[in-house]
Amino acid sequence: MVPAPLRTRPARVRRPARKPVQRLDFDGVAGSVLIEAAPDLVTALRRIAPDWPCEIAQQTRVAPEAADVLASVTALEDGLTLQSRYADSPLPGLSLAAAACALAADLSQGFVDHRPDLGALHCGAVEVNGRLVALTGAHRAGKSTLIARLTAEPQMRVFCDDVLPILPDGQGLALGISPRLRLPLPERVSTRFRTHVARHVSLHDDRYAYVSAPGQAPHGTTAPLSVIVVLDRRDAGAARLHPIATDMALRHVLARNLADLGSAEVAFAQMHALVSGTLCLRMVYADLEEAVALLHTAFGGPGRLNPALPLAPDDSNPPATAAPIDPVDPHLVWRHHPQVARRQVGQSSFLWMPDDTVLHHLNPLGAAIWALLEIPGSATDLAEALAEVFPEHPMTTILTDTARLLAQLAKHGMILSSDA
Repeated sequence: MVPAPLRTRPARVRRPARKPVQRLDFDGVAGSVLIEAAPDLVTALRRIAPDWPCEIAQQTRVAPEAADVLASVTALEDGLTLQSRYADSPLPGLSLAAAACALAADLSQGFVDHRPDLGALHCGAVEVNGRLVALTGAHRAGKSTLIARLTAEPQMRVFCDDVLPILPDGQGLALGISPRLRLPLPERVSTRFRTHVARHVSLHDDRYAYVSAPGQAPHGTTAPLSVIVVLDRRDAGAARLHPIATDMALRHVLARNLADLGSAEVAFAQMHALVSGTLCLRMVYADLEEAVALLHTAFGGPGRLNPALPLAPDDSNPPATAAPIDPVDPHLVWRHHPQVARRQVGQSSFLWMPDDTVLHHLNPLGAAIWALLEIPGSATDLAEALAEVFPEHPMTTILTDTARLLAQLAKHGMILSSDA
């Protein structure tokens, strides 16, 4: 029997081969992007942001916890997994297009965070005759589809479909990211638009497609922000434009501000200056092609707005507010918190606490209630005073609405009860 050979040193353990890691540093962004074993994702990013200067280097490993990392992506068997500075947990199982989409959002926010002097709006924007028209609105207002459609218009240059950085002098800045379109396309879109999308799609999956068309402003392009249009998509009806009062325009842009402006007071000042220097309109539309034609008619001439275009009075419903909360005791007396700052714009009031980052908007009725609270009073006291001004409304309705508004103000520390 031949004895088994004895080892005189430990056996070597074969380590798995290190996967290639690429480090991408985009100009002006606070933090790097690390991509492990996914070279197609690097190619995809350069395809949807071709003009954004970027340095690409090799790195030995992914260290997603590093302070200088904006986001990291690792290729696994079930897809791509992304870890981001802006996400609480990893995002697993992403397709190539979905990972590129998430990184584009991180890059946009990282660019804004790196420049504390910048403002930023969640909107689309197109340049017409050297002036910028920002298109914003509530979720599902059709912004992405409209912006993608405008890439087919040779007289317009698309600046963005999601994030518009705004320089201190009021100019908008293009980041050079291609517009992203939700799929499938709406059934009612034109054959021309479908053909345009098919010809210029650079990256897609079953949910999103990036449209990289010639009518896209390169990274770093600037133009003065001239018009803000709030989109209001309906099921039917002709496309039309309505003027918006300054206070309601301010409410819209504050709700869509993406920049960390430090405090509510600074945010109010900057956004108020922004809307005061622009033409603010609401566009109601149902048909995409009608909307495009109206934008051409309104802004395609030498002036900021075609003077021959009729503008009907705004007939929009008041913006949706937070879900109602339980009303306060109708007999409890309330007073202003002495540190609350208030600014009146048109018929609305904007409130905030010093050094806070949150602003609170009061519609005309809310502003009237706040004014009445110059003298401490209860919901019953306030409702009785309001009932004299609005005799057509039942007293019970006025009292309930007043008590609920006081509950919201108390929740945010804007008012104090007599018990405090």
